[in-house]
Amino acid sequence: MKQVLLMLFACLAALLISGCSNTKQPSLRALKSAHVTTFQSQADFENYMEGMHQLRRYRETERSKQLSERYPEGVEFIEVTGSRIDSSDLSITNNQVDNVDEGGIIKFTGDYLIILRKGVIYSVKITENSHDLLYVKSKIEINQSSWNQDVWYDELLVLKDTLLVLGYNYGLDASQLLRFNLGSQGEITYRDGILIKSDDYFSSSNYGSRIINNKYLTYLPIELTSEYSNQRKVRVLPQFARITDKGFSALEWQNIIGAKDIYKSLDMQLSPILHTVITCDPLTVNFDCGGKAVVGSDEYEYFVSNSAFYLWTSILHEDRLTDFQYWGLETQTVSRLFKVPHSGGVMGTVKVKGKPSSQFSFMQSEDALHLLTVSEEHSIPEISALLYKLPDILFGQSSEGIVKPWREWSVATQYINNRFTNEWLVLGEGLYRDEIETRHFGKLGSLSLTHLLRDEQLTFDLPHTVDRIEPIGEKLFVSGVNLQENYNVSIINLADRPSIDSEGVFDSFLEKENISHAFNYKSVSDNYGIAGITALNKASLTEATEDDLSIVYLGVTSNAAVSLAGQAKAKVNPQTFVDCEVSCSDWYGNSRPFYIGNRVFALVGDVLIESQIIDDQVIELERVDYVHDLHMH
Repeated sequence: MKQVLLMLFACLAALLISGCSNTKQPSLRALKSAHVTTFQSQADFENYMEGMHQLRRYRETERSKQLSERYPEGVEFIEVTGSRIDSSDLSITNNQVDNVDEGGIIKFTGDYLIILRKGVIYSVKITENSHDLLYVKSKIEINQSSWNQDVWYDELLVLKDTLLVLGYNYGLDASQLLRFNLGSQGEITYRDGILIKSDDYFSSSNYGSRIINNKYLTYLPIELTSEYSNQRKVRVLPQFARITDKGFSALEWQNIIGAKDIYKSLDMQLSPILHTVITCDPLTVNFDCGGKAVVGSDEYEYFVSNSAFYLWTSILHEDRLTDFQYWGLETQTVSRLFKVPHSGGVMGTVKVKGKPSSQFSFMQSEDALHLLTVSEEHSIPEISALLYKLPDILFGQSSEGIVKPWREWSVATQYINNRFTNEWLVLGEGLYRDEIETRHFGKLGSLSLTHLLRDEQLTFDLPHTVDRIEPIGEKLFVSGVNLQENYNVSIINLADRPSIDSEGVFDSFLEKENISHAFNYKSVSDNYGIAGITALNKASLTEATEDDLSIVYLGVTSNAAVSLAGQAKAKVNPQTFVDCEVSCSDWYGNSRPFYIGNRVFALVGDVLIESQIIDDQVIELERVDYVHDLHMH
């Protein structure tokens, strides 16, 4: 078999050399713009696409020549691809930005909680005539029976009595955005939906959809070309289709944006992505949508503020275009940040150095965008953290010039965890859990605080990794695991001169999900608050099962140990969703702590649990199995 593969490769290489030897290097000037501008016409965009395909063919030809010269007997190639499907009181979500609601698995509107669970939407009534209650009212299968489509639904948002669900249709390679109506009695009915051609939008930590000022916003990436010859993209503009009574057999596709809505690339790319921001008005009858897009790198991170969509992308050094063994995925020291205003104004851009670790590396203040980046190990002799203050005036229309960081300092590793507060940048240099045995106790995690207004920087050595950093009022909730693999919490008081206020160690559980929505905090009094986390019993881990879920409530008191305040437990029912074919798992998890007024709630798998705070303890009041109890009424 190996000999056959070698012969096939030799034939392929000879064919490429003979058939493509006349392929010329395209003009690079035509593949990037010197300033911010959109494509002027469909022909202008298609010329760019043809130039990118020509560049790809040229690189493939030259790469094949070099390989055939270096390996005259041939080389075996194995290509592996994968897919996920194979293997305010008005918001109860721990959102990154005030007044920017993020897509999640549970939302609150009027008298109802709305839950998204494995492709089903449930409504649970929690108030009636100002009286508290807990009663399962309705459910609806998202995938309508006539659709027969492979769709996974991940994110839920609510706006008044309109429910919005975002999913990805793998059969059509399209994001699927659906609207449902919530009736006065809690009944849920399907209204309409649209499909938007895109690559899979999902991220393990960022969220694909937001609601800002009653508008729905979603980010959709679209791969324009590929380094692999068998993956030439036929579709070049994002298209959408309305779902009608005729179902998916009669979809009428049309462009959701035109070439004049797409900003040209300011830098050379090998595998460009059309970074698309779609904005819809979910309260209009026709579900009107539009968008903007920018051509950029396939290495990116994005952040959504109250006023703009920010996109960070890497920049490819043009020397790489003639390095025919280079396959991408190497960040250079210089990178680019785009700003796309929600108001529809012109996009701006700046050049910076380094790479943000996540969307939490961004914070928008009144006068500037704060950005933290970290240099890559290969780029300079010493790894650096770079803190930028970027006022609006710096986002210009030219691709020239690199902004100097407001502050720069050395860090031990490029794998950091960070959050911003109103006054501080908090940076954790924790290690992965499988590396903790290499560190000395007391030096396991390092936490630095950099003030955003004055020249002040503090460092704390922690006895645990830095897996989670959460602002809680004037304090920080920092958690991880210690050398004994116990769950460890440190509370940092930010008032006056920051200091470690209290700590807690717990040996019976570990945090199940580190994403932002799996944490929530409630201030009970001036000196006491309750933090909720998703947790797994450590005994469950040794049995290789995750059916023993709970929400753990931790009491946070000034100058006192962090204590166990309560635990809302539930066993996952193995018979739930036994006939599931799509959306068979919840990508962002299935458990959440949250608070509404003085009420304390826990979503744990199939169960919704309400508790109350009595003498600083969280005591269970009532629970409903919202998946199964509905059939009993």
